[in-house]
Amino acid sequence: MERAPPNQSKNIALLEYSWDNGDEVSNYIATTLKEYLNMKLDPSESLEIEAKLGIVIPSQEINISDPFYKIWSIPNGLILPEQKFMSSTCNKTLYYFNPGVTKEKFDLLIKIFSKECEKRKDQIPVDRDEGTIERYKQEYLINDLGTTYRIDRMFDDGTRQTYDEDELKECIKKHKLKHINYWNHGRDFRITISVEEKCEETKSFKIVNTRHKTRRTFQFKWMRFDFTESAEEDMNGKKSEPKYEIELEICDTKFFNQPDFVIYTRLASRFVQNIYSLTNALSNGEEIFYDSTCQPDLDKAYKEAYETEVMPIVGDYLSAKAFADKMT
Repeated sequence: MERAPPNQSKNIALLEYSWDNGDEVSNYIATTLKEYLNMKLDPSESLEIEAKLGIVIPSQEINISDPFYKIWSIPNGLILPEQKFMSSTCNKTLYYFNPGVTKEKFDLLIKIFSKECEKRKDQIPVDRDEGTIERYKQEYLINDLGTTYRIDRMFDDGTRQTYDEDELKECIKKHKLKHINYWNHGRDFRITISVEEKCEETKSFKIVNTRHKTRRTFQFKWMRFDFTESAEEDMNGKKSEPKYEIELEICDTKFFNQPDFVIYTRLASRFVQNIYSLTNALSNGEEIFYDSTCQPDLDKAYKEAYETEVMPIVGDYLSAKAFADKMT
């Protein structure tokens, strides 16, 4: 099924970023995501928004005399134009996005998350009333969802079947709508917006790819951090060298898509700040866990979204504040 994108805003495609004007990037991402969040979906469809860490690699087609060569000389980060630049005189791929990180950095971030989970459990107050203890758990604890093993099989009709051992867990088609590529000298990432369509199990089509995945997951109220080790399997059953990927997904788009645009842009800023923090952790190897404060408007929004007691969004995202001590 072909999906038409929503009407696009007039946002410029190229934005410089520095730590002083980072709001510009966040606002661009927020506005772009909002356009897709408001799409009308069928009951069998769901919107997926995820960021993946990786490396942007300039194309060999681009040389120093090309007008787009200047992109790679900008000292700060920027949101890149589309990968393909086409005009009457130019039809080139400007760059490639290579997802994944090294095993050492992959293991480091899992260690950071695990350590923080345990530290915050140890800080649960024991001499306070039950309501205070429960509130602390809601605001500060990190949910370690553990490790899962899955097998993905891609078929030539575009469907993907996911298995837990021999049990079919889901069958979907993924329709990618938009990529937002951010480049900052190795602190790179890609945000992908997709529609996932539930399908019936495929039995009469050919398997074109098999992927084995071991995934460790951590979750904060509306965001999920996935650490995935994967390997491809060829037709002879031989597995490739493992790849290590880190993703941040908005797992609760219902809450994220706030009708109040001011609140929505704050949430989008938190999403982007999380991504920056992950890339910083990969670059400097330091703990960078969060230091956030309670915001009444977000409390109210969360309550209205779920019609439950107030559950403030506190400690549900990483910030750029680095701890002084490094991991031992």
